[in-house]
Amino acid sequence: MYPANAMLKENPSVKRRQNLSQTSLNYLIKWRYDLLALLFFGIISFILLWPLSGHLAVSTNNEGDALEQVWVMGWGSHALTTDPANLFNGNIFYPYTNTLAYADHLLAQTLQALPVYLLTGNLILGYGLLTLLSFVLSGWATYLLVKDISGSRAGGVFAGMVFAFASYKIGHLSQLNLLSTQWIPFCFLFLRRMLLQSREGTFRQAIKQGWGTALAFGLFFVLNSLSSFYYFFYLVPALALYLLVFFVYERRWPRPAFIVQLLGVGLLAGLLILPTLLPYAAVVADQGAERTPRDVEQFSANYRFYLGATPNNLLWGNSLSRLAGTGGERALFPGALAYLLGAIGLLGPLVVGAFLKIRRGKVAAGNSPGEHSLRLTHTEKRERWAWVVIGLFALVMSMGWTLHLRGWDVPGLYRLFYNYFPGWVALRAAVRYSVFVLFALAVISGLAVAWLGRVDWAGLRRQIKLGQRTWPLRRIVGLGLVTLLLAGAFLEYRNDITYTNPAVLPNPPEVYRWLADPANAGPVLELPAPPDTANPPSIRSYYSTFHWQPYVNGIAAYIPPVQQDIAALTNEFPSERSLAAFQGMGVRWLVYHLQDENTPLAPAEWQKIEARLGKTPQVKLAKDFPKDKVRLYELAADPWMTKVYAGLPAGAGVIVSDYRRNQPTLVELVQTFLRRDGHSLYGADRAGYRFLTAPPSGHPVSAGLFAADEDPSGYGFSQADLSWSGHGLKFYRRQEKQFAAAYDLDRDPQLERYKVVKGSLELSIEKDRLKFNGNDAGSGKNLEGPGRVNLLLSSFGPQVIKLNGQSIDLPGGTSQWRSPALAAGTKLKIEATPGQTLYLNRAELVSLEASQPGGMTPLPGASLLAARTIQENGRFKSNFQAWTPPVTTQDPGSYVMTLDIYRRPWGTHPGGHFGTFSIALAGLAQTRQVEFDFDPITRKMTARLDGAGADVGAEVFKAAGDGDWAAFITLRSSNPANSQDYPLVGQTRLFEFSLDAGQLTSTKLLPDREMALLPPIPVK
Repeated sequence: MYPANAMLKENPSVKRRQNLSQTSLNYLIKWRYDLLALLFFGIISFILLWPLSGHLAVSTNNEGDALEQVWVMGWGSHALTTDPANLFNGNIFYPYTNTLAYADHLLAQTLQALPVYLLTGNLILGYGLLTLLSFVLSGWATYLLVKDISGSRAGGVFAGMVFAFASYKIGHLSQLNLLSTQWIPFCFLFLRRMLLQSREGTFRQAIKQGWGTALAFGLFFVLNSLSSFYYFFYLVPALALYLLVFFVYERRWPRPAFIVQLLGVGLLAGLLILPTLLPYAAVVADQGAERTPRDVEQFSANYRFYLGATPNNLLWGNSLSRLAGTGGERALFPGALAYLLGAIGLLGPLVVGAFLKIRRGKVAAGNSPGEHSLRLTHTEKRERWAWVVIGLFALVMSMGWTLHLRGWDVPGLYRLFYNYFPGWVALRAAVRYSVFVLFALAVISGLAVAWLGRVDWAGLRRQIKLGQRTWPLRRIVGLGLVTLLLAGAFLEYRNDITYTNPAVLPNPPEVYRWLADPANAGPVLELPAPPDTANPPSIRSYYSTFHWQPYVNGIAAYIPPVQQDIAALTNEFPSERSLAAFQGMGVRWLVYHLQDENTPLAPAEWQKIEARLGKTPQVKLAKDFPKDKVRLYELAADPWMTKVYAGLPAGAGVIVSDYRRNQPTLVELVQTFLRRDGHSLYGADRAGYRFLTAPPSGHPVSAGLFAADEDPSGYGFSQADLSWSGHGLKFYRRQEKQFAAAYDLDRDPQLERYKVVKGSLELSIEKDRLKFNGNDAGSGKNLEGPGRVNLLLSSFGPQVIKLNGQSIDLPGGTSQWRSPALAAGTKLKIEATPGQTLYLNRAELVSLEASQPGGMTPLPGASLLAARTIQENGRFKSNFQAWTPPVTTQDPGSYVMTLDIYRRPWGTHPGGHFGTFSIALAGLAQTRQVEFDFDPITRKMTARLDGAGADVGAEVFKAAGDGDWAAFITLRSSNPANSQDYPLVGQTRLFEFSLDAGQLTSTKLLPDREMALLPPIPVK
């Protein structure tokens, strides 16, 4: 026999196995109803999404947003498995960078679908499975939350039906980012559990408890943030409100251990999310990819939308879809049952409470059957208040910029977040906040079902025998009512689901697989352009997943400005300027679609194009794909756009023309390459949709990109600095040894106070900088040898100025003055004529060169323009001083001063034109006073010249009306050689405004500005 202690030593392993098995079984028993609920949502999702759910591997809901998001997930999967460092540098919109950040990156969905992609190579299957799963998990997670709050599985299942299948979800069936609502209820579920976690003992003991729950909350918060850009921003205030209501209702401060855990998981989540936000910040900073208040207005909800169903809803579509306007974004009807149960959840306890109070006057308190069961507990009251507050907050936020209430326009809460919360300006669809209205309503309606389930129906206490078992009548009636509720919800949420032809997506045209050969590497451009350039076919971006070559075309939520121009160039190819653009970009392959439903091309039209291609030596036919009616052409290599700045030091700054006389598309593309290669851009004009900033004060900019006929002296360059010329552009590189410090007072708002000299201004000369009235404005680098100061000065008329006490005649217009040798430590005093104004446009500290004599040199033909705009009673009054010298010494010529109002945002060309208003000025060396008085609501413009009325020759276009607008002033001069030609001299922005329903909704006045405008230089 074995000793007793020996047997004790042998038994533990067997006992552990039994305990593990028993534990697993216990968990399975404990979760069996929840797993059945999961199965229920899986089955009901499959049924309600049929027939799409039967074609998940070969089809999507449509060829629009769905295929765009398939490309997003495809690029993410490709980059993560080949080159993770370039995850955000998608292949679309070549040569732009961070193109994955032009829409939601769908990183969470990409990681979920990655195993499917690695096993099958089928992007459509991964996308389809996640689409189905988003409905399943949205319903199940809401079920878990409501069950956790109320203990009612029936209430949880009904709430899950509402949140998973209401019109909001079906309206976004082609947008997986917005379908991925499942993480929202999980976040609230685990945040609630964190709040209710019992924390006993000291802080050291309490902090050790509940980390599993906290980490679960952090995990689901990260999954939500990496699934949808919108849900990341919109969830944070909702969570904050839940916390606020909880602690206000409980009348206590949060426990220190809770705060530490929340901050801990928040910091961890932030570290995981932040790297994915940085590319978006870069796109906003580089290109000004921001949404305007008008964008928000267009994508805001109104009360009618909450009564509007999707047109394909089989029960409500015919009667309620008209209330939803156009597009799935606006169909927000949650269902009649959801509204009914929501009303019961809000009002039922109040009505019953009032009834019981009256009854207590007749019956002893507590003697009424079911009285205690219908009372809301402290916890239930707190939860109800929390979801009412969240729902109302989300409702107001979904209304957007302005709440339109029966003729009253009330500023919306949304604008507070837009103006003051980082990143919010990139969001346009305030209507998407309605997902939290839907979620709050789902929870409240689920709580209503739970509350009704507590009714003690005295007459239903009978037992009914069914077979060998006896069932309480109350339970049978309850199950019947729940079944009716779910059946009603099922009836409300049935839709006619569409899907694409299953034969199309898995079988792309052969050309796309041919391009996948490494020997065929090179940027690809597809022609002709689609009729709607703002909404190109998404299927072509999807087809690029079969080759992953750099792809000029593309579609995303944000479209870079040059795409409109590229589309125009494709339609005129092979014109001279289109060849220059496409060769300069480095495009190798031209995919011509001869017969495509997305880009219809008549046979006669193709014959003309083919004839032109045959006469173009830069283009040759590479391969014909007659089955697909596609021809592939190869473009001769001439990537001149990168040659423009070849050899420029890494990170060097480049200043760009303030106004583009010609070649705006080429300027935009060269800017794109410069920024892509790490160079900083400066100026007063735009790159992308963003207006550039002034160069760093003191630091000389290394290079400049200008139109070929633009005088570079206003930027501190000379013709000797020219390093490249071609295609209507010139590129200048500064002689670095000459410059120590440069100050661009024309463009730098920090130096604006020194630009206007009324009286005197003192410059202090040091080895590496100039100081203005003793104030440091930034440094450059140390002088090599003796130095001098160069000044660019302007005056609206001749005057006698003093430089270190020496009187110097300054003519009207703009002049350049070079000082004699000035040693470090000396000062230069500039004095204007008493009563007159002198403008200092530019100041430079340079090395002294004997080849450049000192003194004053007038710049012939330079115009001056000082602009100031005020807003008065909804009208914009712009006042100008204009100095217009003779066009030539022999011919005074004339000028045209024009106020142009363009639709905003805009890229290299305006997307719409409100109006053009012009007056004529003679080319006389004198100052003229001009005033434009513009009323955007009545669309009226008046002008005055030197105090008298002037004809503005208004031309109002059809685009005038609601939208975002920007006003520019331009000055053009006559051309003595061509009476029909008025080349551009210069332009500047004046103000911006938005119109909605014929009313001003926002305005922005740009700073007053004085400009020295140099005339075009002759180009050989």
